[in-house]
Amino acid sequence: MPRLPFDEAFHSEITSPSEPLELPTSINTNKGNKWAFPADSRSMSSAFEIACVNITKRIADRYGYVLVEPVEEKYYPDFALTPVELAEKQSLLRPKDKLLKIGAERVESRNDVETILRENPDTETFECLIEREGERSRLPLHREEFMRVAVDVKTTYRQSPTHSIKFALGSRTSFLHNSSKNIQYDYKCYAEHWIIGIVYRRRENRTTGNAAELTTHHPEPEQIRLDTVLGNHNGSNDQYDPPVENVSVIVNKKWKIAGENTGSGNTNSIASISTPSLDEFREGDGVFESRDEFKQYWRYYSEYNDEETYTSLEEFYRWRSETTIDELTGEVTATTETKQLTDFNQDEPGERVEKQSVDSEGKAHPRAETPHPLSPDEYADVAVEDRAGGQALPLKQFTNA
Repeated sequence: MPRLPFDEAFHSEITSPSEPLELPTSINTNKGNKWAFPADSRSMSSAFEIACVNITKRIADRYGYVLVEPVEEKYYPDFALTPVELAEKQSLLRPKDKLLKIGAERVESRNDVETILRENPDTETFECLIEREGERSRLPLHREEFMRVAVDVKTTYRQSPTHSIKFALGSRTSFLHNSSKNIQYDYKCYAEHWIIGIVYRRRENRTTGNAAELTTHHPEPEQIRLDTVLGNHNGSNDQYDPPVENVSVIVNKKWKIAGENTGSGNTNSIASISTPSLDEFREGDGVFESRDEFKQYWRYYSEYNDEETYTSLEEFYRWRSETTIDELTGEVTATTETKQLTDFNQDEPGERVEKQSVDSEGKAHPRAETPHPLSPDEYADVAVEDRAGGQALPLKQFTNA
C-alpha cells in the first residue's frame, strides 16, 4: 500500500471550509435545559476526541482504510486504521492475540515483520503462530494484517504562549513490554503510530450555567467550527461562546515528539518533549534517533526484572553499551566487554547523528552512537532530502513507507 501522509491529510481537513472540525458550545439536559459546555480538561479531551473521529474517518476513506475504535475503554489506540482490503477479507486476528511467528521466522519487533514482508513481496497470506488466551495455534493471516496505522488523540492546555507544552503519550508498562497488552491488535501489526496533539487555552470570563436564560449567547447551532478558534484568534464571537480559544493542532509520529522523562504525577506515563514552541512538535524535534530507540528506551526504563536500569538518555546509552538484550524473551544480560562508542560528526545516510543531551544541572553532553542501517521509518524521512546537503535521495520502497 502507498504511504499514508496522515499529518498532511489531517491539516488539510481541518482547514477545509466545507468539512471543518467542530466543537460543542452547549449541552442539553433530559429536562430540556441547556448548559454551557464545561471547559475542564476531561470534558475538553473527550470533546476533541469525538471531533477527531469524523475527520479521521474521512482520511481513512480517502486512502483506503477502515477506522476501527477500541473494543475496550483505555485500549490503545484511539483509532486503528485497517486496510480496506483486510476488512473485505475479514481479519482473523483478534484483540489480545499475540503474534509470535510469521511462517518459520520468529518476530521480535516491527523491524522483523517489515523484513519478512519486504523479502516476500508476492505473498498475500502467511501461516502465523499466535498465542490466544494462553493457547498457541496457527492462523493464515493476510498481508494487510501487518499494515495497520495507529492514531491517538492527546490534549493539553496552557495559560500563555510562553507556557511550555507537554503531552502524556500513553503507558510505558503495557504493550511496550507485552505486545498484546491493552492494545487493539498486537503492537507489531502497526506500521505507524501517529499523535494528534491539540493545545488550547480556556476562555476567561466565560458565561456558564443554565443557558435558557442566556439565549442571546447560546443560539442555534449547537456547535462551533474549530477554525474560528484556531491560531491566535482571541476576540469573542457574538454568535457563539466557545469553551476554549487559541486552539493549535500538531500531528506527528509518536517517537518523533517523545521525551526522555515520565509524565508529572504518573511515573508509568511517557511524556513528550516539553517546550513552548509548537514548531518543535511539528518538526518532530524529539530526543530519539529512531522508533526502535524510542521503544527500547521506554521498555527498559527505570527498572526491569526488579533491577534498576536508567532514568535518562545519558544513563541509557551507558546501560545499553554494557548490556545484551533478547527482544523476544526480554532477557537482559551484561556483556563481558564494554562497547566502545565512537563520535561521528558527519550526517551520512546509514549513520547516526551526534546530538546533545542535557543533564539535571542543565549541562550539555554529546551523544554519539555507532553507525547502523536506518530503519524504514528513518529511511522514509532522509529519502526525501539529505538533511546535510539538501540533495534528493532515491526513495526505497518499504511496506510501511
